[in-house]
Amino acid sequence: MNPELKAWVARVAPELAQVRVRELPDEAALDVFGRAAAVGWGSIDVLTHDVFREPCTFYLSGEALHTVDAAFDVSFLTPIRGHDTKGRDFEMVAMLAGRGKLVVFYGRGGIVYRNEKLKRDFELAPRVEFDTPAAGVLERIHGLCAKVLLLGCVPVRSMVKGSETVEVRTGAFTSQSPLKPIEARSAGPVAPR
Repeated sequence: MNPELKAWVARVAPELAQVRVRELPDEAALDVFGRAAAVGWGSIDVLTHDVFREPCTFYLSGEALHTVDAAFDVSFLTPIRGHDTKGRDFEMVAMLAGRGKLVVFYGRGGIVYRNEKLKRDFELAPRVEFDTPAAGVLERIHGLCAKVLLLGCVPVRSMVKGSETVEVRTGAFTSQSPLKPIEARSAGPVAPR
């Protein structure tokens, strides 16, 4: 185990450092998302799967996330990378999953981006946390809010997968969108970072 990685996890998510920390290198991350795409899973299926809720912590580096994003359209409410509403680039710098938690990290906070599928702007904090109590369920979300006219930024409370949809609860509002499976991007070289 990489002692620097364990020390970083202990600093940013102490509750996830109490167990073994396993880094998923690029090839392993591609394999996980490739298998999910092959069976028609969406990102919520992968990130709430039993293996990511076990009593160990999985770490995906910014490089591994970049590689996954270059190979697959993951379509998640916290995008791996994109452009904010001001045209500035943003990207996830790391992801931790384990012990019923999912934590994603960005290089900066206050990222406001447009989710075209939901036709809404969302704002990301530098750290976004989700509890993953069961397969297909993300709840007690911190660091993610939806921009709502007259109400400002309303916290996203949960995301729950149904048979063909994902229900997103934001404050008193609920919206549903079709479950979008992970899809391989067109074949081509992965751009260097």
